[in-house]
Amino acid sequence: RRQATASIPWAKTLRAAPALALGMIFVHFAVNSHVVHQYLTQHMPHTGRVESSDSSRAHTKHAQDNPQVLKPRPRIDFGNSTVPFRTEPSAASLPGQPPQNQVFNQNMNGIETTQVQYSSYNSNPEHPVWGTHLPAAPASIMLTFGSKSLSDFILNWVKNVKKIPKIGPYIVAAMDQELLELCQREHIPVFYAQSAEIIGDKQNLGTDPSRQKQQHIGADRYYRTDGAAFKKMGAVKAATLQMMLETGYSVFISDADVVWFSSPWPVVGGSAHQEAREASKFLQEADILSSTDCVDYLQDDGPGLIGHEMNTGMLFLRATPTAIEFTKEWQVRTLETTDGHDQTEFNRILHGMYTKGAAGRTNNYNAPWPYLPLSLDSPTLNRRTSVADLQPVPGSSHVQIRSDVMPAVWESFKRHRASGHRDAYWMWHGQIKVGILPMGEFLNGHLFFTRRLQEYSGVAPIAVHLTYQFGDTADYVYGKRQRLREHGIWLMEDDSYFTEGNFLVIKDAPEGYRHIVEQYAPVAKVCKPTDPVPTKCWHGAKLAEKSIADRAISPRDPEAFDDPARPHLEIQGWLRGVLRNGIVLAKKMNRILVLPVLECYCERHWWILDDCRIPAGPSQMPMPYKCPMDHIFEPADWFIAKVDFREPAFMSNPRVPEEVHNSSMRLSVVAAQGTPPLWDPKQRVLQMPRKSKFDDVVDQMESIRDRHGSEPRVVEIQAADLRDEFSLCVGTSSANTEKWNRKLRNILDGRLVEFCSKERNTLLGEVGPPLEAQGLDAKQGLNCSYPGKWPVTSNPVKWASMITQENRQAWIGDLLQSC
Repeated sequence: RRQATASIPWAKTLRAAPALALGMIFVHFAVNSHVVHQYLTQHMPHTGRVESSDSSRAHTKHAQDNPQVLKPRPRIDFGNSTVPFRTEPSAASLPGQPPQNQVFNQNMNGIETTQVQYSSYNSNPEHPVWGTHLPAAPASIMLTFGSKSLSDFILNWVKNVKKIPKIGPYIVAAMDQELLELCQREHIPVFYAQSAEIIGDKQNLGTDPSRQKQQHIGADRYYRTDGAAFKKMGAVKAATLQMMLETGYSVFISDADVVWFSSPWPVVGGSAHQEAREASKFLQEADILSSTDCVDYLQDDGPGLIGHEMNTGMLFLRATPTAIEFTKEWQVRTLETTDGHDQTEFNRILHGMYTKGAAGRTNNYNAPWPYLPLSLDSPTLNRRTSVADLQPVPGSSHVQIRSDVMPAVWESFKRHRASGHRDAYWMWHGQIKVGILPMGEFLNGHLFFTRRLQEYSGVAPIAVHLTYQFGDTADYVYGKRQRLREHGIWLMEDDSYFTEGNFLVIKDAPEGYRHIVEQYAPVAKVCKPTDPVPTKCWHGAKLAEKSIADRAISPRDPEAFDDPARPHLEIQGWLRGVLRNGIVLAKKMNRILVLPVLECYCERHWWILDDCRIPAGPSQMPMPYKCPMDHIFEPADWFIAKVDFREPAFMSNPRVPEEVHNSSMRLSVVAAQGTPPLWDPKQRVLQMPRKSKFDDVVDQMESIRDRHGSEPRVVEIQAADLRDEFSLCVGTSSANTEKWNRKLRNILDGRLVEFCSKERNTLLGEVGPPLEAQGLDAKQGLNCSYPGKWPVTSNPVKWASMITQENRQAWIGDLLQSC
């Protein structure tokens, strides 16, 4: 991998100056995690599980629980921890089926619990709950889990895993009867997850109901959109892991929205079929390996990475006594806290926020940094480390590295980085060994779908998790599915998706984008040494800087700055005019619309943007970028409105047959207004006069069909022609015209997209705390841009009342008209 990245300038710099790089990483991590973090974490959603749904936009403040003796309250019970799940099978509890409800009581880790009726596992070692699906322990397995609401994502997970050579055993933990039966019909290894029925049970909140949020959805909905259901699902997941670890299985568990490209076993170790990677030798000693939500790729391999939010969507647990004890603590904390979810507690526990046996967080989130690596490699100390190398932090239950060991730790970081060895660390008060999976191989959603790191890093991805994403609802995960379609890794379509129907393909939209941003390019199109792709170095922040310099604007008047998001908003308005006419024309022609390339000059994010990018330290995201549909639209609106469309990369999908590619024509709308249409069968071009009606094109296509016996399967049209050269007449019925306009406003206006630039929020640290002191949302102090022909500056609390329908309509384009 070091050879693969040798051609990347910033990679060379890091290797050439390891001490300087480590110093920069230390400063960056210290500032971001110990200073800025103290304020920002109070005003943004928890960075873990940064995925989709409108709920991710909501203000979430994690109040500190007061340390106290934990009162008895309901939770999942798991049998006697010294004799795991040893119950005799009953006639009603056959392997692989949900067992009968039983009553358990247990005192775990000093935290008292009450008797609650849950189902137990049938865990007789001669009749395991997974039947004959898994080899005898010890073994390493792949595991995913879910309910019927994610059934097609489960199937997609399985299809991708099955494509990987020597992947070894895999299995699904079903959290409802419907998914269990589906997997059994599809001959997929599956078992029923312990206590899973509590997830969809609205009456059983898992904690004292007076302290927990009300659950709004049942078992048939997407749990991620309901905090109470999602929290309980996390506890069930941890219980499942405890059982499998105690049985002797090391488990790589991944969410159903993870796509696997190759085997993880060379990195994590534990497979009898694949040789372990020498550079990962410290990771292969760890009890836990996790993916990360960090988006600063330059921190990969560095000691600061362990301090970022770990994401449990890709998680490996080795069958060790310490990992088993961790899963017990994880279950308890997930159900006994009132905020966050299972990933929140995963991070809190590892970072030492809890005192064993006591409720509430007793420590600051940030344990003393750096964390102790597993091995020291220095002139003075060369050995494995242990808890003896740590000492208590006065006034807390945190531990820190002994001062006499610290010089060897820094020397070890430099040597390990130079040799390509990834460190693992002692966490949870020095009780457990934890490592972070390589960022370039186990990618989060931002790195893969937005930054597209895999396209220029020289590192082949092993897996991607659909985080940093929007567009899902309680009914279905539209945003996630659309992202997988855009990258050709959604395997759940049958052949008809690619072979049936005729298509209208919009071409060359990027030419229109570039024409719009030309006026801003002299200022914003300036490459920096940190830009990883020389052809993609757009910096909208330069617009704000120039306006301050040219007009002598005070930094205390941030609304007067030129908005870094302005070029992006203008492009998106132009694009909506293209799609307005494209949707109408495709419907009139009875064709499926293939979207144009979607290009963005500003990211979508639920908090502050830095230079129109999610803050990522010294690393830079290439800009402009091919943006996912959910960055500029709400995909659910399109599906609910029954717009028949395909993703931009559809025509390059290998499943589109040659007969479709070979049956194409071009539609041109450039002839002088009033001239007759002209069909050139040799060039396969239909030339229409400017200001043609949509129905005029339909008439000409019928003529071509009558002449040749059929229409071409693919009609291509330039984006600029489609937007600017058509009459907006859609028919004679005014009622039908209004119906069209209403539908297009609903799917095109981008009403949920906001751009809150750091450059225009220089006073947030001053205005935020007073708002909170009044019991108000600190987001009321933000200056954010919202879409419109005349961009509106507002905040996430008040924006809806400040944007008129006329402004949004003008942004999309003129209204369609009756003929």
